Amino acid sequence: MTSSQISSSLAGAGQGQTVHSAAAPMSTPVSTSDPYAQARQTRIDRIPGSFAEIDPTQHIPQSVTASIQQNLQMLLGTITSKALPNQRTAMNSMLKAMVPKNSVSQQAASSMNRLFGEMLVSAGANPTIAMNLQNDMLQLTNAAIATSSQPSFAVSNNYIFMYYVATTVGWNIPTPGAPKLLPKLNTNPNGQPITSSRRPQFTGTYTPNMTIEILDVSNGNILAKGVSQANGRFTTNSTTSWVPGVYVLTARGRTSAGEYSQFSPHTILTITAGPTSTRTR
Repeated sequence: MTSSQISSSLAGAGQGQTVHSAAAPMSTPVSTSDPYAQARQTRIDRIPGSFAEIDPTQHIPQSVTASIQQNLQMLLGTITSKALPNQRTAMNSMLKAMVPKNSVSQQAASSMNRLFGEMLVSAGANPTIAMNLQNDMLQLTNAAIATSSQPSFAVSNNYIFMYYVATTVGWNIPTPGAPKLLPKLNTNPNGQPITSSRRPQFTGTYTPNMTIEILDVSNGNILAKGVSQANGRFTTNSTTSWVPGVYVLTARGRTSAGEYSQFSPHTILTITAGPTSTRTR
């Protein structure tokens, strides 16, 4: 499986869906493209222009922006969490104190740079990459102080922008576990799951506040979805009724921004032709 997005042009599951046999190839890909990975790359590619948009009067050497882009490439998909709350509070306090001024002291620049690196590391960034980005930002800050007509504005917004970009392109969306049928619906708990429910539900734990999608491996159709709660628990609901047959299923996570995790291991589910279950949870 790849981490690419399943094409949104695929038809949704329904009563006329093809029933799959257990012999369906387990290596069948369900992806066609990944516009979200492309969007992350676009953010990196636009780094020089973004700094120019923040403050057209700051002149940042090309070598600095090239180094930032290189380190962001190394950061892709490596961040697993968020900075600690006290670190975010400290950074906000520094920014609020800096913005009203039209100058940036070396002490303020050093303190902000140190906290910037600590925030990246606490979020899961490789310490060496974080240190490299700190060095890049020191050079960028010195250039902004020397050339910008409003250095406090330029420096503060440069750091806000860089933390956002680094954590956005760096976040590694966790891969969910294989789809697990809700136990009370499973009539074969000691083997491959079997159910008579035409709207099977799946349960498990995942990163809080993320959407979980259950997909048909053969065609990429989303057959069920749900949202993980604050404690990570989730239960999906089917998007429509399933016809009897054998399904090879996978799961993926989706963020509120529309970015996807890699696909989970497969589960083979058999839906029998027995009476439709009306139980929901």
